[in-house]
Amino acid sequence: MLKKYGFYQPEMAILATKENGDELAFSCSSMGIPIKSFGQKFGGESKDYWHICNGICQVNIRKLDYKITAGRNESVNQPFAFFAPKLGKPFSAEFSKAKPVAAEWFTDDTAITFKLVFKSEAFTGILVSLYTSLYGEGLVKIWAELTNEGDEKYENLYFSQPLYYEMQKPYFPLDNEVIEFSDIKELGFMELSGITENWFFADHNGEPVGFCWPKNAKSNPDGWQFYYQQETGCIESGDQIVLAPGYLSIGAFRTWEEMRHFAGVGTEYEKNVYHEKALIINRGNPVAKEQDTAEFTLKTYRSSYLNGTIDLYLNTDKKQTSNFSQEQELSVFKSNFPIKDTEPLSIINAEITLDSEKKQVRELLLVPRGNVRMLTEEHGGKTVYIMDNGIISLKGAPDFYPGLFSLTYKEREWLDSSFPEPVAKGWWNPWTGGMKTVPSQMSVFSLLKESSSAEFTSVKDSYGNEWSALAIRTKVVHHSIWKGLEYTQYFALLPGVPLLAHWVKAENAGGKYLLNEKWITDLFIAGSSLKDLTLTVSDKGAESAYQAGVEEQSFVLIDGSRISSCLSPENMYVMRSKDNEFLGAYMNKEAFEVISERKAGPLAKPGFIAFDERSFEGRLLNRLHNLEFC
Repeated sequence: MLKKYGFYQPEMAILATKENGDELAFSCSSMGIPIKSFGQKFGGESKDYWHICNGICQVNIRKLDYKITAGRNESVNQPFAFFAPKLGKPFSAEFSKAKPVAAEWFTDDTAITFKLVFKSEAFTGILVSLYTSLYGEGLVKIWAELTNEGDEKYENLYFSQPLYYEMQKPYFPLDNEVIEFSDIKELGFMELSGITENWFFADHNGEPVGFCWPKNAKSNPDGWQFYYQQETGCIESGDQIVLAPGYLSIGAFRTWEEMRHFAGVGTEYEKNVYHEKALIINRGNPVAKEQDTAEFTLKTYRSSYLNGTIDLYLNTDKKQTSNFSQEQELSVFKSNFPIKDTEPLSIINAEITLDSEKKQVRELLLVPRGNVRMLTEEHGGKTVYIMDNGIISLKGAPDFYPGLFSLTYKEREWLDSSFPEPVAKGWWNPWTGGMKTVPSQMSVFSLLKESSSAEFTSVKDSYGNEWSALAIRTKVVHHSIWKGLEYTQYFALLPGVPLLAHWVKAENAGGKYLLNEKWITDLFIAGSSLKDLTLTVSDKGAESAYQAGVEEQSFVLIDGSRISSCLSPENMYVMRSKDNEFLGAYMNKEAFEVISERKAGPLAKPGFIAFDERSFEGRLLNRLHNLEFC
C-alpha cells in the first residue's frame, strides 16, 4: 500500500537454505524503486543506478560506466545519453571505470542535484566533482568543478563532455542557417562540421528534446558521438574552477526557437529553416532584384554526396534539368535559371530525385519591376495618401482614421470602408471599415479620439530589398490604458508585385508593459455585394467554401484559406505573420471581417496580403516569413 511518494528501498531479511539443509541469514537493500509524483523531488540508489527524480522527470546514472540518461518516464534506455567526461590533453577515459570518492544528493527550492567526486590518476592532484541537477519542468543541468589538491601547476587543462543522441527530425544550426533533418540513427550520418551555434533540438515521438552547451566551448561530432570541450586555463595548487554548464531539455522547451533563445543566441533576424537536402532559391532571398537570372542551390547536409537529378519549372515552364553522380563528390550543386519576363509572383516547382528518395518542392519568387508612385490628394477636406506599384493601389487618410480605407488590385476594390466619415453599421458604432492595427483593449471609438499622421518612407528587409511604405503614426493621449503609447503602422509594396506587407512598431509604450498584450489587425472585405464573396478554407487537403452575406459565421483560418469574388478571377490570400497567435474571419449579412492577433512588442513580425489568379496552398507563402523589417 502506497503511503507516500519517494524512493522505496526496503531492508530485506533473507533466509537461504542450502542443499544440505543449512540455513544462511542475511540482509539486502539493493532493490530501489522511485515512486514519483508532481512536485516531489528525491534521489535514491538501486543495484545498478543512482536515480534523481523531480516531478514526473527522472535521471539515471549507471554505476558501471557513469552513463547518464534522462526522460519523462522510468526507462533507463533513452535516446539521449551523457557519457563519462574526460580530462586532457591527451584525453583520458579513466573516469568511465574509476570508483568515485563520494556520491551524494542535495536539494534546493527548485532542483535536486546529484554529485559524484572522482580523483584523477592521469592528472595527479586534480579532483573532479560532477554535478547533475534536475528541475521539475524537465530541464537537466550538467557541469563540473575542478580542484587542484596537489602541488603541480596545470597550464592548459581541457574538459571534454561526450554525449549521444538517437534523433528523430532534429534541427541543427549549420552554416548560419537552421537545418531540419529526417530521422537520424547516429550523428555520423550528418555533416556537422559547419555547426555555428551552441544548441540542437528534435521532436522525438512527440516528446521534444533539446540540448545547449556553453558558448565558449568547442563542439564537434566524433563518429556516433558528439562532444564539447572547455578550456580550464591555468590551475595552480589550491585553485578551484567551476565550468559553465550544459542544459538538456526533456520537454521543458517545445520548439527549436525556444531552445535557441534559452541558449542565449541573439541575432537581429530569425534564421531560415532548410531541409537536410535543401533547395535554396536566390540564396534564400524571396525577392529577385532586377536581373535576368536567379541562382538555385541544391545542398545536402548528410555525410553522403549528391546522386540524382533535378527538374526545375518556373510557373509551368520547364527551365532546367541537371544531373549529378556520387563520383563527382558534390555536396553542393549550383546553377542559374532565366527569370526574364516572368510573373511578378512566380512559383518554382522542382522535381528532385536523390538516390531512392523522390520529392517535389515548391518555392516562391517575387520579381519586382517598375516603380512605386506616392502622392497625396484632398478628398472631403482630408489629405489622402496614395501608393501605387502598378498593380496594387492603397489609400489612407490619418484625419479619417489610422489605417487603409482602400486596397485595390487591378483596379478592383477589396476593402469595405465608410470613408470619408464614420458611420453606424450593424453592432459596430462607430464603424470605419478598411484595415487597421490597434493594441488590445482599444476600440474604434477610442481610436478616433487620438491624433494620427502619415508619411511616405523607404524601408529595407532582412535581405536588403528596398520597399516603399506608407507609415501611419498614432500618438495616444486620451485612452486610460494606453495613454503615452506611440506606434506606427507600416504598409509596404514592391514595384509591380501583387503583395502587401504590413507590420507595427511601437516607438514608445508609454510606460505600459507589453507582455500579454496583443496587436489586433482587422480588415473588412468588400464586394459589389457581400454575396459575391466566397471564403475557401483548406484543412488537411479538404476544401470548404462559404458564401458571405448570407448568415452569421465565424472561422479559424489556416494556411490555404483564400477569398474570391464571382465577379473577377483574382484570389486574395491573407497570410498569418510569424508571431501570429490567431487568424480568423467573421461574416454576417452586413460585413465580412478578417481578424489577426499578434503578440504585442516593440516590433511585430510582418503579415502579408497577396493577390493572384491561381489557386494554391497558402503555405507556399510561408517563405515570406524569411522577410523581416527593423
